[in-house]
Amino acid sequence: MLRAVDEADISSTSDDRVDPQAPNPFASSISRDALLAYTYHLYHSQNSQVPGMTPIPLNCTPPIIDNVEQVCKLQILPLLVILRSLHPQDTSILLLMACTYHALRDFDSSLTLSQEILRLEPNSAEAMCNIGTTMMSIGQHDQAYEWWWRALQVHPLYWDAVDHLLNFLFPLAQQTHNSQHSSTLYARALDVCSFVERKAVASNGRLLLPVPTHQLHRLQKVFFTCATIRMMTTDNISDALRDYFRALELVIYPPTPRSDGDAYTMRELILAIFVAGYLIQSTSDDPVPIEILEILGVPGGSAPIDAIAIAQSGFDVFRAVRASGDRLVTALLNITGNALPFLLLLPEHVARVPMVLFPGSMGVLPGICAQAPNSSHLQMPPDNVRNQANLMTSSVLLALAKRYQDLSSADVAIPGLTGTLNVNYSLSILFYYFALSLSPSPSTYNNMGIILSTMAYVSPHAIHRTKRREFSGPALAKVYYTAGLQMDPSHPHLLTNLGSLHKDEGNLEEAMKLYSKAIYLKPDFDIALVNMGNAVKDTGRSWDALEYYRRAVELNPDLPEAVCGLVNSMASVCDWRWRDSGLNEFSVDAERHALPPNLPNYSHRQGYVKKMIDICENQLQIAYSQNTHAISAAKTLDEWLESLQLVFGRPLRKQELDHWARLFGQFYGPMNRTERQINEGGFIIRFIDWIQPRLQRRWYLKVYGKVFSAHKDTRTDPQSYGNVFLRPALPRSMTPPTVPSVLPFHTFIHPLPARMIRLISHRHALRISFTALSQSWLPRHVYPPPGPAVNGVLNIGYVSNDVNDHPLSHLMQSVFGMHDRKRFKVYLYTTTTWDGTSYRPKISADVEVFVDASQWSTAAIVEHISQNKIHILINLGGYTKGARNDVFAARPCPIQMQLMGYAGTLGAGWCDYLVCDPVSCPQDMCATEVWRRRRSLGNGSISESGTFLDLDADFDPERQTDDFTLSVCTYSLRDAVQD
Repeated sequence: MLRAVDEADISSTSDDRVDPQAPNPFASSISRDALLAYTYHLYHSQNSQVPGMTPIPLNCTPPIIDNVEQVCKLQILPLLVILRSLHPQDTSILLLMACTYHALRDFDSSLTLSQEILRLEPNSAEAMCNIGTTMMSIGQHDQAYEWWWRALQVHPLYWDAVDHLLNFLFPLAQQTHNSQHSSTLYARALDVCSFVERKAVASNGRLLLPVPTHQLHRLQKVFFTCATIRMMTTDNISDALRDYFRALELVIYPPTPRSDGDAYTMRELILAIFVAGYLIQSTSDDPVPIEILEILGVPGGSAPIDAIAIAQSGFDVFRAVRASGDRLVTALLNITGNALPFLLLLPEHVARVPMVLFPGSMGVLPGICAQAPNSSHLQMPPDNVRNQANLMTSSVLLALAKRYQDLSSADVAIPGLTGTLNVNYSLSILFYYFALSLSPSPSTYNNMGIILSTMAYVSPHAIHRTKRREFSGPALAKVYYTAGLQMDPSHPHLLTNLGSLHKDEGNLEEAMKLYSKAIYLKPDFDIALVNMGNAVKDTGRSWDALEYYRRAVELNPDLPEAVCGLVNSMASVCDWRWRDSGLNEFSVDAERHALPPNLPNYSHRQGYVKKMIDICENQLQIAYSQNTHAISAAKTLDEWLESLQLVFGRPLRKQELDHWARLFGQFYGPMNRTERQINEGGFIIRFIDWIQPRLQRRWYLKVYGKVFSAHKDTRTDPQSYGNVFLRPALPRSMTPPTVPSVLPFHTFIHPLPARMIRLISHRHALRISFTALSQSWLPRHVYPPPGPAVNGVLNIGYVSNDVNDHPLSHLMQSVFGMHDRKRFKVYLYTTTTWDGTSYRPKISADVEVFVDASQWSTAAIVEHISQNKIHILINLGGYTKGARNDVFAARPCPIQMQLMGYAGTLGAGWCDYLVCDPVSCPQDMCATEVWRRRRSLGNGSISESGTFLDLDADFDPERQTDDFTLSVCTYSLRDAVQD
C-alpha cells in the first residue's frame, strides 16, 4: 500500500519513478539546510511557536541571507534540484527552476529548462513567455516579441504575455521621433489588444472564453487600452467609444448563466444612471417629471421619492429602462431639446447610485459576482476583487467623461440611441458621478468640481430634513472640492480650485490662504502661482504679484494666465523689459534698451507682449468650435421666427421674413464656423440681449400706448402679460462662453488691433450674460417696463461700487446734485460697504433715493430696480474691479447705459449707450455710425446684412474687420454741453 501511494504521489507514468537504488537526494548538507530554512520559515510565519520551547540549537548560527541572489542560490535552488530528481518531468518544477536561474542571471540554464518544458508540453504558454523574457534580457528583442506573441496565441487570456507585448511596444512608440514608425508600433499594440478582444468576447458581448471574476478587470483593461490607442486618431473615435462601452458592459452583465434579456448595453446604462439620479435627487420642490415616472412605472407624483426603498422593493431600473423603448429617451430630450438634461447631485447622493442601479447585488457590479448554487441570489466577490473592478471601471468612466467633455458642443452618436445628440456637459457629469460612486478619489472630486464650477444652472437640494438650499454650479463645485479635501487635505489642485471659488466670491483672504498652502505643498505648481499672483494683484500689490507670475512663466512659458498676468503687472510698475509690441512700434529688450521696429531679424524676436497677443488670438478662436448646432437643437427655424414676430407685434413682411429666415437658416445646414468666424453660442446670447428691450417696448405699447408722461403713477401687474412677453431661454445644452486671459481693462495699455479689443470685451460680456440668463430667479418673461414718467419726471438709477474714497467719487460727487429735479428723480445703488470717508455722506445727500446694496444678491438688486420703475439705468463700473455688470445683464430696464467708470467698449448687448468723450471714443469707430454710413451709401440694406450675424444696427462684434471698436451707440458729452 505504501508503495502504491508513493507512486501515485510522484507520477502515474513509469518514466517518472525514482530508482530505489539511486542515492538519497536529501543526504547532502546543502539539501538539509535548504529544507530546514524552509521549515523554520513555515514554523515562524504561522505563529506556531510553543511558549518555552526552543526550535533552534543554541550552538547553531544560521547563515545571514540578506539578498535575493543568496535566497535563490542557497535555499530555493537546492530544493528545486531535489524535487526535479524526484519528479524529472514535472513542468511546474521546471518552470520555477527556469525562473530561479533567470533571477541568478544564468540565462543559458533558464533557456535550456524552458526548452525542456516545450519538449514535454509543446503548447506551454508559460514556457514561451519565459523564453521571451529571457531573450529580452540578453538583448534579443525581436525574438522576445515573437515568443510573447506565440504565448498569447496559445492562451489569449495570458495577461503576463499581454503586458510584456504592450510594455515592449509603447516605450518604443513614445521614444521614436519618426511619426510613421510610431504609428506602426501603436498599430501593432492595437493588434495585440484586438486579438484578445476577438478571442474573448463575441460581437453580442457574450464571453467566448471563461474569465474568472478576479480577472475581469484585466479584460476591461485590454478594451481600455484598445480605446486609448484608437483615440490617437480622429478616424477611429467611434471604434474607441465602442471599446470603452464594451469594457463597461462586461461588468454590468449579470453572471452566467443569464438570459439574453439581461445582457444590458451602454444605452441602458446611460439611461439607468439618469433615472437613478432623478430618483435620488427627487424633492417636493424638484420632483421627477411625471412623464418619466409614468414611462418607468414608478408610483410618485409630486411627492419626494425614496430611491433606495424603491430599489429594495424589487424595482429594476435596467429592466424598466429597456421596457420603455424610445419613450424614455424622447422624454429626457424633451426636457432640454435634443440634449440630455443636467443632473446636479450632492456627493452623498452620488454614493447611492450603485445601490439604485444594482439592488440585486447590493450595489456591487453584477459582472464580478457569482451565481449562488441552487439559488437566485448572487454571491459577493472578495473585497480585493471588488476594488480592482471598481478602479478599472472608474478609469474607463473618467476617460469617457473627458472625451465627452471635449465634445461638449458637438452632436455625437451614442450606440443604441437614434441619430445624434448634443452631449453638452450632461453626459460627462453623468460618467463622473458613476466613477465617483465606484471609486472615490480626490482627483475625481477635483475634476467634478472643475466642470461644475463653469455651470450657472441651479438645482434645489435638501441639506436637512426641514431645510432646503439652491445650489448653483459653483456652489456645488465647492461641496465637491471640500469632499475631496476631506479625503486628502494636502491635495494642491483641490486647494487651488477651492481658493479660486473663494476669490470669485470676493473672499481674497481665504483664497490666498488656500493658494499659499498649495504652493507650500507643491512649489512648482504653476496654476497656484498664477492664482496667487492674481489675488495679490487684486489687493493692489502689483509689485508683489510679479514674483508669482515670473515663477509661473519660468515653470510653464505657455500658460496663458501666467504670461498675461506677468505682462500686466510689469506694465503697472513700469518694468518694460522684454516688452515688444507685435505691431510696428518700439520694443524694449532684457536690458531695457529701446529697439526700433525695423531692426534686422525683428520679426524673429518675440517678447512677452507678442506672446500674450498670440495666446489671446488662440483663445478667441476656441469659441468658434463651441456650442455648435445649439440653435438647431433648441428650436425649429419657425419657432425662432415666431419669437421675432412677437418683437414686431405683427406678422413679418416678406422682406423681413426672408432676411431673418436667411440669418437663422445658416445654422440648419452645413457651415464651417471656424472658417467664417461664426460664434454660434455668442449669437444666441446676443439675440436674447437684443430681443429683451424690444419686448419691453412692445409690453409698454400694449399697456400704455404711445404715452410719454402721466399725471399719476400707473403700475403694471407682471402676471397680466407675463405669459405673452416671454424671454427666449438659453438652450440647456449650452456651455459657458470661454473668455480670454486678457481682461478688458488691460486692453488700454497694450498695442492690440481694434477687432481684438472689442472681442475681448465682447467675450467677457457674453459670459456675464450667460451667467445672468441662467439664474433660477430670473422670470420667464422680460421685466415689465416702467410706466410713463409721472408729471414728466424720469427715474434715473445709478449703480456703482466706488461710492467711497475713489477717483470716481472724486469726479462725480457733485454731478448727482446737478440733475434737474423737475425732470429727474435720482436713485443711487452702491454695491460696496462704506469706507468711513466723507464722500458717501456727501453723495447720498444729493440723491433722492440712496440704496446700500452692498449685502444684496443680484436678484434683490434687480427686483428693487424693477419695482421702483427705473426708466434709465446707468452703469458707473463697467469692467472695473467689483462692478455689478450682472445686474445690467438681467435687463431690469429698457434703457441702460455706461458712464465714467470704464472708458472703452463693453461689447455687451445689455448696454445701449456709452456716454463718452469723442476724443477717447471716436464716433467714426462706433458700429452704429458705420451702419448709418453704409445705409446712406446703399450698402447697409436688410438683405446685405443677412449675410452676417448682425441684428439690425447691432453689428456682430465677431466681424473680421477693424473698422469699428465700439459696438454701442455713443452719446458725446461735448454734444450734451452744446445742447
